Amino acid sequence: IASFGMRLPDDRRADTEYRELADIVSSLQDATTPDERAFALALERLQAIATLHDSACQQHTAPLIDNAARLDRREHALHAASRALARIIEPDTPSPIHDFLWTWWVQVLARTLYRLGDKHPRWREQLNAAHQLVLSGHRIHAPQERARRIDLLPQLVGSLQEGLAGVGLDGGACERALAPCVDLHAAILNGQPVPGAAEQVADPLPGLNVDPTIKLRLFGIGQVLREQGRHTTEPLGITTDSLLEIRLPDESLIRASATWIGTHRQVALLFSHTDGSPLAMSLKALARLVSLQRARVLRDRGIVEQAAAQLLRRTAG
Repeated sequence: IASFGMRLPDDRRADTEYRELADIVSSLQDATTPDERAFALALERLQAIATLHDSACQQHTAPLIDNAARLDRREHALHAASRALARIIEPDTPSPIHDFLWTWWVQVLARTLYRLGDKHPRWREQLNAAHQLVLSGHRIHAPQERARRIDLLPQLVGSLQEGLAGVGLDGGACERALAPCVDLHAAILNGQPVPGAAEQVADPLPGLNVDPTIKLRLFGIGQVLREQGRHTTEPLGITTDSLLEIRLPDESLIRASATWIGTHRQVALLFSHTDGSPLAMSLKALARLVSLQRARVLRDRGIVEQAAAQLLRRTAG
């Protein structure tokens, strides 16, 4: 009863379910000595209510599955591109190159992977362009290196411009995106001081926005996670019947059930019991929130057991 009650909103939208639960409890209280049959009947009634409730949640999210599947594939491509970049970037890569790769080139790689797959020549070409850009940030120690660098840079910049155009940047936007790298190359060729390696910073908290075309809230979708090794794909073994408690960016709390998980296990569709609306969430973003204690999976444990555990911890402390 307590586990099902955790899936209900705190307002009058669930009056019918709350009355049903109260009636089930009353039927057990009214019995002088509830026997196995009384509990079996109560459980049967509870399961019927829970089945109807779960079916209603599924109906809210079912029309969104096709869109969520596309989001799942895009997230898979984005995180595969992120992992590939993480292997290419060196610890001492100058900050202009580091920032360009993580801001722009990861999107280029993700688009190619999503549309063409990792067997297409363009994927390998764009990975090679990223590698060559990292090498272009090395200092020059001999005249021959300088001459070779001068010969290679125009072709490299052309490849980068072509990739940026593929994600929608026009000529002016391409120039602005590449300007810090071009300035870095000029400084290296002229033997001038260059920026140091980028500082290691933590990934920002997942953001919440709305896709206007399908009117679906997106939580952490499209966010590049640079700390790939610290994020698991499925936090705490989430399944399609998991109940989650999540703190949103505005610090409000919602309780939501997972109703669908993508084939690539990157995106889950959730139904929020708190406000009665669906949302799509990146499982990597959810893992980050779990690690920050801003989300948790609510286990099916009785409230008496939870209270006893809290009391034992308090006594032991």
